[in-house]
Amino acid sequence: MGMLQALSRDPLLPVYLLFGEESYLVDRAQATVRGRLGGGAAVLRLHADDDRLAAQAEEALRTPPLFGGEPAVIVSGVDALAEKTQEHLLELIEAEPGGHLVMVGASPDMRRRLYALCNRKGWAFGFKRLSPARMPAWLREEATRRGHAIAPDAVELLAELIGVDLRAAATEIEKVSLFVGEGRRIDADAVAAVVGATRSRSVFELSTMIQEREIGRAVGLVRRLLGQGESPIAVAAFLASQFRRMLIARSLLARRRGGEVAGRLGVSPWVAERITGGARRYDGATLQRALTHVAAVDVALKSTRQSGAVLLETCLLELRV
Repeated sequence: MGMLQALSRDPLLPVYLLFGEESYLVDRAQATVRGRLGGGAAVLRLHADDDRLAAQAEEALRTPPLFGGEPAVIVSGVDALAEKTQEHLLELIEAEPGGHLVMVGASPDMRRRLYALCNRKGWAFGFKRLSPARMPAWLREEATRRGHAIAPDAVELLAELIGVDLRAAATEIEKVSLFVGEGRRIDADAVAAVVGATRSRSVFELSTMIQEREIGRAVGLVRRLLGQGESPIAVAAFLASQFRRMLIARSLLARRRGGEVAGRLGVSPWVAERITGGARRYDGATLQRALTHVAAVDVALKSTRQSGAVLLETCLLELRV
């Protein structure tokens, strides 16, 4: 959230390069900058595949808006910018035409001169995907941003249900916000009511099955969740969080530091007790193997058309060894 706050309060820059694998935060960053360019600013939106992009951008930035303010150009899909177009934009930036150029993408090649210049000048803002460990803090910040205090058990439930999908999390928090009312505290009952009691039970059942090493039942439940429309990527993120938590707890238990599990994972004592109980049923090598496997599955789900059900089942079967 630090970069989003900086974008909302720091002086406007002549150029912004907004990018990263977390598309929700990139979209938020773009909306924040766009909002600050209001007050009559003329904004031209272009896409990287436009053959006349450089010429149109230059014309727009050198033309004062009819109703005042500063001109602005937003270019999306900059990962696909042709090298010649990159060079033209670089020349345009170095000529300081005025206004604001906002470039948006996922993973631009930072070795290219255009993007390297943005990086050197402090114009580049990259947004990485949040780790499961950082998700609870993000959920608390998002609730606060919407004017709500949120109970620890509500944070834990949201994190369990949603994994690290920020776009889904923001949508659910918005729905819970409307459900509880302006300024009201968000508790676990509100989360369960809005996100869905059936889904809540399914997620906790899957967590319990994994912790109690009931792998056959867990495979069946995963199949049912996918059949009900759950995203395979979201299920993979959930499995990864379960394996990671138990692996950390297993490591602490091996060093006779089981009492530190709650603090280390940032969960309540009763959740830590469940995780610790599960960790005792596995050895560290099994958990590490399952975690490595689910990381590979996450990549496969995002880059191939392989069956999500088959890929996820193989992750769970690693726990049978």
